[in-house]
Amino acid sequence: MKLWLTNIIPTELYQNWASKTLNPTKHTRGIWALWSSTNVMVHVLSKDNRAIHLYVKDKLLNHETIISGIYGTTQERDKHLFWDKLPLLNPLFHLAWCIIGDSNELLSPDEKIGGVSITSEKTHRINHFIDIVDAKDIFSIGIPFTWKKWINGKLILEKTQ
Repeated sequence: MKLWLTNIIPTELYQNWASKTLNPTKHTRGIWALWSSTNVMVHVLSKDNRAIHLYVKDKLLNHETIISGIYGTTQERDKHLFWDKLPLLNPLFHLAWCIIGDSNELLSPDEKIGGVSITSEKTHRINHFIDIVDAKDIFSIGIPFTWKKWINGKLILEKTQ
């Protein structure tokens, strides 16, 4: 991955950077965590085929947190396994837990325009997860939809979490 990085970022900008990768699974492109090793200490706590969980300590401010990079499955048959497993990590972390990435889930039916309608049943997994781990959704500013696709000549827009 660092070879790819040298093609887009000048070497002097990332000399003191470190990274961890999560190899691609099925049709994903993997997850890449990148940080400045000068300012941040990072340890991989665990990783599986859809998530990497990192202990992160800011060396200057002495702040600690857990950061999880996730890529939720798009396959309905595999979603329950991912969403049943993720909350089990919450009691293990005694620090603030930041989850970033793409869950491939919608919080509510109004986060989709076009295509097959989303029912509240389809939004249950992520909302249940947010409830049981006492998480907060950080509101975004800017373009409301993060995913789009043309299917049979019709545009579908979604705001995936």
